[in-house]
Amino acid sequence: MQDRTWLDEHFQVSFERRVALDNVVSWEGQAYELPIGHAGEKILITRHLLDASLSVCHQGRQVEIHPVDLEANAYSRRGRGEKDASPQPKPARTAGSMRYDADFGPIVGPDGNFPKGDQDDQDEQDP
Repeated sequence: MQDRTWLDEHFQVSFERRVALDNVVSWEGQAYELPIGHAGEKILITRHLLDASLSVCHQGRQVEIHPVDLEANAYSRRGRGEKDASPQPKPARTAGSMRYDADFGPIVGPDGNFPKGDQDDQDEQDP
């Protein structure tokens, strides 16, 4: 086991590539998907010669990268908004919440004017 690790460490080749804005690099005509966060920068890619895999250093550790699966990405729903999510139902109004709204509700209506019932009460008190 230790001999295999030592052997793997000695049969590696590194090269530099610029990452596309969609976190993809190209190697021998094949697009490879990288972890998010490397878009637009130059990155060092390590090719492991014994098992023909590629890896990059991401957040301090070597991460193996894989070819892009275009068909799976075409049907993937990631990155899209929640369009088919149903709207949340309004909470039920209880007797307590209705009484609170009656006692401490806004003093102006939705149009910004005082409700007509309150003006009539003020007219009766003024004379």
